[in-house]
Amino acid sequence: MQEQGPTMTPEEQNTADMKDIDLAASMERLKVNPDFIKVFDEKFVKDYTLTQVYNLSTYTRDSRAMVHEQMVSRSIFQQFVDGIIEDGEIAKDSQADLRAMEAANNVED
Repeated sequence: MQEQGPTMTPEEQNTADMKDIDLAASMERLKVNPDFIKVFDEKFVKDYTLTQVYNLSTYTRDSRAMVHEQMVSRSIFQQFVDGIIEDGEIAKDSQADLRAMEAANNVED
């Protein structure tokens, strides 16, 4: 996930954008990978989370706190995955802006 700032040259922005676009494409492929789906979507996100919530009333105060932390970890992971894809979309928009600026500069020349 790139750090964007006003001091980036168009070349630096292009390099950063291409990295984000590539990373987002990798994440999109990973999200449809059968092993990723089995381990993370089905086991970690669905089965494990539902089991923890279902059994929450049987846990002690300390174990409930641990379950809460595990749920937060799951949420952080999902935000990480979503953030990579979102950064890729932002980078695609940035590339379109850079192309438009280049085209405008070429017309002026």
